[in-house]
Amino acid sequence: MGPSGCGKSTLLNIIGLLDNPTSGILRIEDIDVAGMNDRQLATLRNQKLGFIFQNFHLIPSLTVQGNVELPMSYRKGKLPFDRKKRALEVLDIVGLAHRTKHYPTQLSGGQCQRVAIARALMGQPEIILADEPTGNLDSKKGNEIMEILKELHKKGVTIVMVTHDEKIAKQTTRVIHFLDGKLIKQ
Repeated sequence: MGPSGCGKSTLLNIIGLLDNPTSGILRIEDIDVAGMNDRQLATLRNQKLGFIFQNFHLIPSLTVQGNVELPMSYRKGKLPFDRKKRALEVLDIVGLAHRTKHYPTQLSGGQCQRVAIARALMGQPEIILADEPTGNLDSKKGNEIMEILKELHKKGVTIVMVTHDEKIAKQTTRVIHFLDGKLIKQ
């Protein structure tokens, strides 16, 4: 948590291997990522991390199922699961298994966010990075998204979430406050 411009999204981008830190060391499972090239970073990102964006970033020309399956098209080698079956599983988790053939323009904002969560879950990530996942939703839809995230956390998924909303933050197990790029309170 923290005001706009304090470094929350930058921190998510660093943890998500999208930006490089200006100082310090970033380790993921005891791997120092500083010496990794772009291809190695992309592989690590694809295998360990899931991303949920505030604005969903769904591809309008792909169906719900196509959007959910997309991250797996970048994985090299044999997947440890059947891609189509896994897509249906994660869509069922978020309550949208009945909307597989629909396109993002045919969905509500809350449904689009649930598709984004399903996409993030597709590769069985150990860490989900969520940047304002309830920011564009009304309070009812936001609470539905939080219930999904809390269930995932109970199942062992680490979730790092940025939010401006105190009510949302109070539903988490740990809150870290930032100001001017610095951690000020935990």
